[in-house]
Amino acid sequence: MNRRMRWLGVLGLNFMLLFMTTALAEEETNGNWPREILVSEGVIVMYQPQPEALNGNLLQARSAVAVEMKGAKEPVYGAIWFEARLDTDRDAGLAYITDVSVTRVRFPTQDQKKSKQFIALLEREIPKWQFPISMERLMATLEIEDKRSDIAENISTKAPKIIFVNEPAVLISIDGEPRMKEESNSKLMRVSNTPYTILFDPSTKTYYLNADAKTWYAAKDIKSDWSVAKSIP
Repeated sequence: MNRRMRWLGVLGLNFMLLFMTTALAEEETNGNWPREILVSEGVIVMYQPQPEALNGNLLQARSAVAVEMKGAKEPVYGAIWFEARLDTDRDAGLAYITDVSVTRVRFPTQDQKKSKQFIALLEREIPKWQFPISMERLMATLEIEDKRSDIAENISTKAPKIIFVNEPAVLISIDGEPRMKEESNSKLMRVSNTPYTILFDPSTKTYYLNADAKTWYAAKDIKSDWSVAKSIP
């Protein structure tokens, strides 16, 4: 019985040591974000950077920041973009960001004097910082950023077609070209890829759109002008 209790005690101790080691490793990997630095003017809080590009050992990244000046009731949030040198420790799986150069700062405040004060403060203090980040997280984030860039390049910036009418109207949306399916207990076909009730009569090659309980519209071409149907199948 005593041997069993001693064995359970050793097992519990090993588990606690493993848990503590894992927790410390995660703490080191996460870099204790957000990072806070006290300056004579107040407090700067920098949140975990989001890498944008890595060329050799030159890292381009952005980060959210908060600046709380002495006497202020609440912090002011903004964003910074920076370039830095990346020193890697492959054995530890960490990369250290050094030689930080702030390239851009943005704050939503309309007070230009205060905004310039924040920018000057960040440009002075942030280059002094050195902090580790996880190599695994860095590479995963860069992969996601590459995919976002590819998607952004394929986004059309062509101006949309604007439709304007001087009378009440409804925009009928169809997901792509009309897809037809048979309407049960009927010779009619239904357009299946729209939330609206649009039926097609093959015998007259006419589309019918249900507007309300008593009103239907008709058209020979689903993309042409519709008019109130005098009669329906």
